[in-house]
Amino acid sequence: MKVCPSCKKTYGDDCSFCPECGVVLTVADAPAPEPQPKPAASSYDHTAEFDPKDASDNKVLVLVLYLIGVLGLFIALLAGNDSPYVKFHIRQKLKLTLVSVLIPIATAVLELAMLPLTLIGIWTRLAWLVGFSTGLPAAAGIAAFGFVAVITIITFIRILFGKSVEPPVIRSIKLLK
Repeated sequence: MKVCPSCKKTYGDDCSFCPECGVVLTVADAPAPEPQPKPAASSYDHTAEFDPKDASDNKVLVLVLYLIGVLGLFIALLAGNDSPYVKFHIRQKLKLTLVSVLIPIATAVLELAMLPLTLIGIWTRLAWLVGFSTGLPAAAGIAAFGFVAVITIITFIRILFGKSVEPPVIRSIKLLK
């Protein structure tokens, strides 16, 4: 396909001059290939936001943060050197700690709400029928510990591979931006 640079009309490949204005026809540029869409980056993956040197320099500190629990929070807060990488992981660890504390508290409140039923014997009979006792806070505490342990292991492995991704489930807590 050829195009007249003057009148912008298109003609077949067999024409050399524009029949309207006599200007030499030029070969039309081939249409540019459509760009392939890039895969959408996860909005929870913050790896690209951090300087690789900062992440490398503070990787051990962040691993310690997740390994030794609340004590790790204090160590990271004191030794973080205003690193955005460390601050990101401190926020994630605070969310994990918050969940591990709030789940047993919530179940203890639920247990206290059941206290009047226990006193009159209804809850004890219901618990016997369904097969569990009033040890709900203890069970919730164990479940919270297991949940936080699994999420911590996932996060730990991601850090070892150089990723800074918000932990699953915890990422829905919009706290400490």
